[in-house]
Amino acid sequence: MAIGQRPVPLRNDLITQLCSMRLIHAVLTEYVSQAIIPSSFEHWRDVASQSVLAFEEVNDVLISERFYNLSAPSCFQVLRKALPELWQLWLSDLVSQSWDQRVEVTGKCVGAMTCRVLAPEIFHEVRTKSQPAFRGSFTEAGKEIRSEEEYHAVRRAVYSCPFKAIRWTRQPRKRPSTSSFVYEGYPKQVEGDVYYMGLSDKTTFGSAGFLIRCAGGQNVLIDPPIAHPKLVEALSRMGGVQHLLFTHVDHTANHGAWHEATKARRLMHRADVVRTHSDYSPFPVTSDFETLLELRPFETVCLDGVPDLQIIATPGHTPGSIMFLYKDRFLFTGDSLAFSPAKGHLHAHRIQTFQSWKLQEQSLQKLLSYDFCWVLPGHGDWKKYETASEARQDLRKCLAWMLQQASGKTWLPRYVLWTLVRPKIGGPRQLLLDSLILPQGAKDHFPNWTLPSWLLSAAVVLPCACFLALRLHRR
Repeated sequence: MAIGQRPVPLRNDLITQLCSMRLIHAVLTEYVSQAIIPSSFEHWRDVASQSVLAFEEVNDVLISERFYNLSAPSCFQVLRKALPELWQLWLSDLVSQSWDQRVEVTGKCVGAMTCRVLAPEIFHEVRTKSQPAFRGSFTEAGKEIRSEEEYHAVRRAVYSCPFKAIRWTRQPRKRPSTSSFVYEGYPKQVEGDVYYMGLSDKTTFGSAGFLIRCAGGQNVLIDPPIAHPKLVEALSRMGGVQHLLFTHVDHTANHGAWHEATKARRLMHRADVVRTHSDYSPFPVTSDFETLLELRPFETVCLDGVPDLQIIATPGHTPGSIMFLYKDRFLFTGDSLAFSPAKGHLHAHRIQTFQSWKLQEQSLQKLLSYDFCWVLPGHGDWKKYETASEARQDLRKCLAWMLQQASGKTWLPRYVLWTLVRPKIGGPRQLLLDSLILPQGAKDHFPNWTLPSWLLSAAVVLPCACFLALRLHRR
């Protein structure tokens, strides 16, 4: 069957044809090079063409993108967009006889921590300076995969890792009982009216999105993930979305798609607004938001129509960082606060502090006057406390720890550059890049040892000084 014909249910022979097309070969070559599966394209194609899949899922993907009505160049773009989902569907069908599987986290890991939320029993935080200089992943896979539930959790982590830093070292060895969409059944309930959206990806650097089903039909979506049709449909069944809230600038990438799908009002702090598009910036224009707050640092207001939801200005990570406190129980912290299993208490992300570490400490200090039992960050591990006083006590530990760390900030372009050039496999190159690009205050929180900034400065200054002295001596 040719691409230009009308859509029909996909069959094994069509999958085989699709896998054999030069078009898909070009796309898959890029993904195989990212080491999601350590095998050749030919091997992957053979497995996919012989597998027994839920073909209606693949059909839904292709038809939803109007695959059959597109020219060859347009098909290439559509397949690039749909490939992560198709990849995971086919990945789930690699077959053998047991669940004896293992994944590893490569050096491309820069601490988005998405996998630790999706599969906490598999992925764990690496302690600061606990790894050698030539190896520095912020998360590690702590054990082998032994059940179908763990397999599907890891499958979601592989899908959602924004830097493709997770790869199979021992491939799946048993057919799952079902082969379905990787985030089937999402949103997942956290507690009460709060739901975890799933479907994180590189558009928001792997951040977690949350839905609050508020009284009166005023549903709130915080830091929304990609607007996948299945997720949009699920939310429409739950009453739709009336408010799109954003904790700060680098979680705004999907605002346009969600606004188009739901017509919900968008809200963020004016200090983080992006007014013009730039090819060199990963952030979309947000100056057209319906609500742009002008809160002073540490000021608090309630969301219009949702009196149980407080908005707290907490600058530090970025100038316009805000948190959301729902029913004095759920604290949505964006990138400003998370739990650290390795430290044993709440902490802030010093490496990703793009405005001021000192100001961020002051912002968190103000949280001591609020009650909350859940800490739900965009990046980092969640934490539930039995009482508000227990949460407040842990926050004090965080503040004491913050005061012991070097002040300053990380310039955002330097951080973006570091995430782009950090190699998958450790070695001297990783040591040099980790040591050269980021400031010392950020490097102090790396999992691997790095060269101190004074040594790097000396390596540059001393040769220059020797050269100048030699020139002067010859004169």
